[in-house]
Amino acid sequence: MRYLILVLGAIGALIMAAGCSPMSNLTAAETAYIEVLDEQVDALDGSFDRFADVMDPTNGLSMSGWSAAIQAEAALWSRLYQDARRLTPPERFVELNTKNLEMLGLLVAAGKDLGHAPRDPLYLGSGMEKLFQAHDLADDVEDMIQDAR
Repeated sequence: MRYLILVLGAIGALIMAAGCSPMSNLTAAETAYIEVLDEQVDALDGSFDRFADVMDPTNGLSMSGWSAAIQAEAALWSRLYQDARRLTPPERFVELNTKNLEMLGLLVAAGKDLGHAPRDPLYLGSGMEKLFQAHDLADDVEDMIQDAR
């Protein structure tokens, strides 16, 4: 038994030295990239939950409270987009990176539209449409991340 444990430990060390995760076929760079996207997905999950709360008509928010909450989420979306633009994806994840940037770009555009909504209600519709499109793409990005593991 002790021999088996030593052999398995040596195999794990060789895998790690080769730059691969023992639980997948990802290199260290690919794993690091996926971990960054995981952090973004977690941030977006929280943002989408807060956004749903803001859009709840029973939340009791004033127009200025609504605007402030939307601006806070829009600022997060913009920061995530800028962070994602600075990433250099491993070759294997170029398509995933493109989809992620498309999704975050839609969120930034949605945030801008929603920021104008209190002054012009037509922006509410266009902002929500972009948000729904981004949400669908976020589901695709999450699926692609899971498939990569």
